[in-house]
Amino acid sequence: MHPNTPPIDATPDSAEEALLLLAMQIGKRMRLRHPGDEVDAATLPILHVLTCTGPIRLSDLAQRLHLDASTVSRHARQLEERGLVARTDDPDDRRAARIAITKLGGKVLRGCFEARKQRLAQALTSWSTEDRHILQQVATRFVADLNATDDPATT
Repeated sequence: MHPNTPPIDATPDSAEEALLLLAMQIGKRMRLRHPGDEVDAATLPILHVLTCTGPIRLSDLAQRLHLDASTVSRHARQLEERGLVARTDDPDDRRAARIAITKLGGKVLRGCFEARKQRLAQALTSWSTEDRHILQQVATRFVADLNATDDPATT
């Protein structure tokens, strides 16, 4: 920040504004390169979805991530070159392929997640066990409620 620039007032006027500020701050910090990262943070959602879904077509992966197919394809190619994902035949369509996370990809994802969890743990060191539990409950409820809303890209 420029020395003459006053700080932005980060006091939210509503729960919605507080959540927007939270999302921006967490997003910024989670996208930073962390010590030990073996991949770009932009590829972590791909590895995570593959962990959850198993082998999947690139088009389905792009749809789940709400990203352009060319972006997902480029990231998947980079991950494949590093041995973190592998292409497999699609049993439903011999012309198509599926992509799956490899054991090495799972290990890399766990390492990246652990580094980010440690970053969040540092921010919570002064929080009581009760406050941390409340945060967990409220965040879990919010994610479920957010997932239950319509995605603006599909409406």
